[in-house]
Amino acid sequence: MKRRIIFSVRVLFALSTAGVNLSLGTGGLGTTSGATKISLAPQDLGPSTSRSIYLVIEDSLLEALQGGLPSLFRVQRESDLNPSVILQAVARGDSLVWIGNGAALPEELWVGIFRPASSPLVPTSAKRSPLDLSSLAFRQSVSYSAFIKPNKEMPYHNIDEEPRAELLPLLESRDRFGQVVGYPAVLMHYFAPSTVKHRFGGSECFFFLFDRPMEALDPKGWLDLLERIGTRFQAGVQLTRVETDYASYRVGERVQIRARVTNQRARAVAMEIRFAIKAPDQREFQMFAKHRRVPDDGSPSEAISGFRLGGRQGLWAIRVEVWQDPAHAEELAVEGHPRLVDRRELGFVVLNGLIQTPPIVSLNGPNIRIDGQDNFWVGTNYYPSSSWWDWLWSDFRPLAVASDFAAMRRSGYRIVRIWIDPVLDERSLRAMDAAVFLASQNGIVLDVCVFTQWVRTIGFQRPNGEQVLFDFRGMRAFNIYGISLRNLPLQREYIQVLATRWRGAGNIIYNLSNETYLRDPDSTQMDKEVTQWEGIPRQNGILRDTLLFRRWAKEMTNIIRQVGGKQPVMPGYMFSMSGGGDDYLANRDGELESWHHYASPESIGLTLSYVDSACSERSLVLEEFGTRSWNNEKFYDGGAHYALAAGAAAAMSYEWGIRWLSQELDFSATPLREILDLTPTDPRWFLPVRDLVKHWSSRAVGLHPAPSGFTYGSIYHGTPFPAAAAIALGRLGLVGRGLGRAVRPEKVYVVVPTAFKGDRDGLEEVTQTVKKLWQEKAVFGIWQEDCLNSLPTSARVLICPKGVTAASEGRLAELRRSAVEVFIGADNGWQRSPQVPHVSVTPSEGMDLLVRRTHQGTLYGLMRTGGPGTVRLRTEGKRVVSLGVEPYAFVLDRGTGIGLVEAAGEVSIDGFFFCRVERGRAWVVSDEQADLKGAKVVRVLVTEPMKIQFARTIAAISVLEEGRSEPLARLIPGGSDPRVLEVDSEVARSVLRVEFK
Repeated sequence: MKRRIIFSVRVLFALSTAGVNLSLGTGGLGTTSGATKISLAPQDLGPSTSRSIYLVIEDSLLEALQGGLPSLFRVQRESDLNPSVILQAVARGDSLVWIGNGAALPEELWVGIFRPASSPLVPTSAKRSPLDLSSLAFRQSVSYSAFIKPNKEMPYHNIDEEPRAELLPLLESRDRFGQVVGYPAVLMHYFAPSTVKHRFGGSECFFFLFDRPMEALDPKGWLDLLERIGTRFQAGVQLTRVETDYASYRVGERVQIRARVTNQRARAVAMEIRFAIKAPDQREFQMFAKHRRVPDDGSPSEAISGFRLGGRQGLWAIRVEVWQDPAHAEELAVEGHPRLVDRRELGFVVLNGLIQTPPIVSLNGPNIRIDGQDNFWVGTNYYPSSSWWDWLWSDFRPLAVASDFAAMRRSGYRIVRIWIDPVLDERSLRAMDAAVFLASQNGIVLDVCVFTQWVRTIGFQRPNGEQVLFDFRGMRAFNIYGISLRNLPLQREYIQVLATRWRGAGNIIYNLSNETYLRDPDSTQMDKEVTQWEGIPRQNGILRDTLLFRRWAKEMTNIIRQVGGKQPVMPGYMFSMSGGGDDYLANRDGELESWHHYASPESIGLTLSYVDSACSERSLVLEEFGTRSWNNEKFYDGGAHYALAAGAAAAMSYEWGIRWLSQELDFSATPLREILDLTPTDPRWFLPVRDLVKHWSSRAVGLHPAPSGFTYGSIYHGTPFPAAAAIALGRLGLVGRGLGRAVRPEKVYVVVPTAFKGDRDGLEEVTQTVKKLWQEKAVFGIWQEDCLNSLPTSARVLICPKGVTAASEGRLAELRRSAVEVFIGADNGWQRSPQVPHVSVTPSEGMDLLVRRTHQGTLYGLMRTGGPGTVRLRTEGKRVVSLGVEPYAFVLDRGTGIGLVEAAGEVSIDGFFFCRVERGRAWVVSDEQADLKGAKVVRVLVTEPMKIQFARTIAAISVLEEGRSEPLARLIPGGSDPRVLEVDSEVARSVLRVEFK
């Protein structure tokens, strides 16, 4: 079936009809250097197929460009647009140019728009644009940015249509500090037909997203731009795939690059495929090979090139270009004068040997220490391919990942979680090496998850080249979920491959198991050695399950240590809330404790309190939190606030989002879905799995048969730009400096019981008690039962909502004899005890108070659940702060004064007016130990554009960027009132350093 290309470029034909020569010079696409000029008549512009190209154009630009467009171009005025016509045309393979705001884009194209800033931005040619627009004089203008937006948040592979396309930036919007914040023009290249409906294949859709295009570029410039697109369209050739054999290499190895092109024309054409390379220390690409190819009509062709690596370690880039003589493309005997018609770039990492990265991460009691600092950290889970991780490590894209890591760091993120490939072959290992290196280059710590519940078979390669595959999870093993107690010798070899390879990586944390559920495994589900492990109870129950996991984690950790790995190890999350183990006790031998939670933000804080590991001087990481709603700013904001207030060392979202669309359907079967085919149901099984998979069709495919990032993500997909949710979480990372947790003696403790025999005990009782303490503004700590022997002597009140095990009853009796008040079960006598300290918050109704001890002092978290939004807080240090709570606020009492506030509305400190926040919330942090009201310098971060009126005159403002030692820019205070800080949409993304006179 012949396809037509829809070109929204009516202008090209207006020019040709008017007799205007369209110049294509030897200097490159659209330039006028050189002697050759080609006058393109309408019949020349379309290749000799029935493809068409449509132009959808903003009305006033259309009027400015009127000149008698020929019928070959199918022009639609934006105000008269019929989206269904555009969709039908693109669906059959026609192409499109769209000049306008993009609000009416057909959702089936998977292209969405957002506004990067309310102020005008400067468009410039994108660094890796497939179309050279660098000579066009774009002007500052208000624009949108494109991103990949699926028409369904959770599209299932082979059930729902998914385009096979690349979102390629043509223009970049830069703010006044030179930072790229959007893509106002993109090419959505549908390099192959979509899945399921098999549409769009070969279509190229160019989107220029401006409300007023003539503010961005004059009519002559738009004509020039359309000329360049017309030349590309006339060529009829497209780069459809460019790849190297590996994502990373070592110095001295040979790199191989493959480039595939497709000819869309009805006859064979000649072209050149050129290869160029740029080393990390070079500014320009150097061509090293070119190959002439002649693909027949509708056929692909491929060029392969390579070279041996010298030079330095780092991220290298390859540029592949397609050149063609548009006047003689079908005269195959003529070499002619080729012009650039298409271009792609890809990257790979070069290493000096086994990976070595600086040791930036360590542990310090309840804190994760990064770059020598004990802060509160934020991070995210990262699965950038729409294949989830079926294809991730086989189709790893270092350039995109490098830009993502850079964006994460700028946003305040320092920890990123990845999952390793189930089968450790050379291709996947080299891709993961690249990820470790690129993360290090951006100061990112990788949380590396090793084993998961999603796979049946895993494998590795032995040093002699033997590839080993083995069963990790038996078909009926739904009472063992996330780990395996069989094939332990092979599991040890598996993790040894990683630990040996990465023993020099100083920026990783090992997470042994993603999510584990264990319930009463029998002898058929365990190796013989497991049945002989000492210290494991014989009787079934949660304690046995927990200790089996704990011993398994110890066995895996031992392998890491035996090969010289010194990185922190986190055993992994256990499903405590579903009776699948005791998370705290399971991680007791680990250096960190993991917690995953997907309920409300308040529930995040309550359950973090329940598994609090501070008494054992270990870090507690909220490793996953999220919700089934893309870009849910309110949830991310709330979850991060509760995680900080409840004592977590870090909070990590699930998840960042999708950066690229997979080139192929996933290939893995879906092992978890097997639970639907198994009867009768074993009472030991983890039944939530059945609820998870009950709607998954047998026709779907993949370890997880849908790209979760489209549902849980927090970025504008296909770009490195964080959306509101990602920004909300990042804010707490940007202001988290010095908020690392300090464990101090308290008067009141809530005791969490050790796992009992049988189901998990105490969760509801403990969290209800914690909630009451929050409501009563009480100051207290959490103490796990297994730490009772080290209870601080400061303790005067012990609250045991679910009691303790028999082994600890003697300890409680001893404490009673020491004049400690002990309240068991439903006994709420602690509410009347004068020994319980409270913080004064007025009015008190509808306001919860959470207290976090930090190295800098005490952080008071106010969580509004109802009632008035303005309160008066009196700290334990007798300092009084009045502030607005919408719906969260923080106050840090450093002992030397109030050092931090997050607040809305008017803020006063000890009766003195400090500042007034016009709308939203603002963080204001002193860089000194002095009280905020006397500080000469403060850091400011806001939730939205706003004005902040301070009590003092502003002398200077600096715009800061995470990871940079010098300010991004220095601003001159302006406006009629020198006390007012005006924060616009461009500045609102950054931390501001404000100096007072």
